[in-house]
Amino acid sequence: YYYYGQGTEPDPVEAAEQYQIASDVDHNPQAMFNLGYMHELGIGRTQDMHLAKRYYDMAASASADAHVPTMLANAKLHTKLHIEWLIQFYKEFTFTMLYDSILVWYTSWTVYFTDKIDSLADFFVQLDESATEDWDIYLMSVLAVVLGLVMA
Repeated sequence: YYYYGQGTEPDPVEAAEQYQIASDVDHNPQAMFNLGYMHELGIGRTQDMHLAKRYYDMAASASADAHVPTMLANAKLHTKLHIEWLIQFYKEFTFTMLYDSILVWYTSWTVYFTDKIDSLADFFVQLDESATEDWDIYLMSVLAVVLGLVMA
């Protein structure tokens, strides 16, 4: 009655207290759901998303009829939390952070591939120095092994 103002002035704080009594004493799933809703929006209670989820879950466990509404409320709550997280992330995001991340990635990969290319070049230089007149036999052997691996 206090939430909607039926027969009295609307008083969300008193409504939350009455829902709390009904929740604690009678284990009323409607009261638990309403407390979750009030905590989610900060009506008559402090806004607390985690406590809202707890009340929604308590309502679902108190009554089988409350499973669908609490599932929808939890889905809305999680969506709201993710959107708030994304908004906070984009407020803190700067292009300097992006540039620094790309620079670190580019530098690390450049060093990695430079080392690999240097070692590969050294391998071919040694191969060239040790190659004899039978280079074609070596090449045919390598090609046969590669073809064998491809065909396997």
